[in-house]
Amino acid sequence: MVSKEGYRYERTLSRSGEGENSISYNTSVMVLKDEGTDFDGVVLIRTEAMHGESPDQAAGPVCGIILQAAEEPVLYVAGDTVYYKGVEQALEQYRPDVVVLNACGAELMGLGRLIMGDEDVLKVCEAINDPAARLLSLLFCMAK
Repeated sequence: MVSKEGYRYERTLSRSGEGENSISYNTSVMVLKDEGTDFDGVVLIRTEAMHGESPDQAAGPVCGIILQAAEEPVLYVAGDTVYYKGVEQALEQYRPDVVVLNACGAELMGLGRLIMGDEDVLKVCEAINDPAARLLSLLFCMAK
């Protein structure tokens, strides 16, 4: 389905049954716009992210996302990014109540760090500067 808001693909799968055996899935894929995309009352806003330590050596295009809904905490999922001006701007502009970071300091030979590490998490904490805000740091690292 294509609408004036952009591309939207919807698929619903259902399996009949009762109680625990009843399953219904709904998948919707839409293009996120910088000014925000409304999805059933939740506004999704694409934010800048950088998957590497410099724009000329980034490992590929990535983004973060802000989720806003009436009378709900603002959620910021930074995405696969290092801490840099784009993350700082998202924190300043949207003042999220909850921040989710991918932060294991993963590196790629020849490109350096791809996502946040300990020092970046500290910078995010300092930039939030709100004792009521919550930070969730996801650490996905493989043992050597």
